[in-house]
Amino acid sequence: LKVLESFKKTGKQAALVIQEYGDIQGLITLNDILEAIVGDISSTGDLDNPQAVQREDGSWLFDGMLPIDEFKDILHIRELPEESSGDYETLAGFVLTELGRVPIATDHFEWGPFRFEVVDMDGRRIDKVLVQPTKDYNANSAS
Repeated sequence: LKVLESFKKTGKQAALVIQEYGDIQGLITLNDILEAIVGDISSTGDLDNPQAVQREDGSWLFDGMLPIDEFKDILHIRELPEESSGDYETLAGFVLTELGRVPIATDHFEWGPFRFEVVDMDGRRIDKVLVQPTKDYNANSAS
């Protein structure tokens, strides 16, 4: 978890692992840490893995390519900002619209009763998004 905090502070997505004598032991990525915490995270094209996983703490880990309608159904959301203009069709598109730029891992924002955090990028593509309900969240009446 110390490495995850370091990634958050620096905005980096990879680090070299160096042993006590200064030799490089390997490379650790943000994706490696996420897999250690939430399990295997495979590529978007893998049909065996769901695009949405609810975690024990009540948060959700979503694939950025999840269609926005499915995302809304899962979290009982009626409407999202600028949705009617057709500017986005996926959760990643919504995140890009809200941030107004291509994010880096650890970028976050709040909308309605949720906190959105980009937890993994694949180049310039948003791969994974963590969505956490805030204290104002009511599952029966989300925005």
